[in-house]
Amino acid sequence: MKVLGVCLFAVLAQLSYAQFTYTAVNIPGATETEVRGVNSSGEIVGYYKTTSAAT
Repeated sequence: MKVLGVCLFAVLAQLSYAQFTYTAVNIPGATETEVRGVNSSGEIVGYYKTTSAAT
């Protein structure tokens, strides 16, 4: 009975962990990119910075 209790606890503990997927967001030509969230339409929102060198 004690083993069953330990196994049940282990299964329930695994179910309580949140799972996430990370995705890199890279804007071509940007020197910095920051995702700030997801809007109500499901679009990723944030900003990016670019630099242009005068030659």
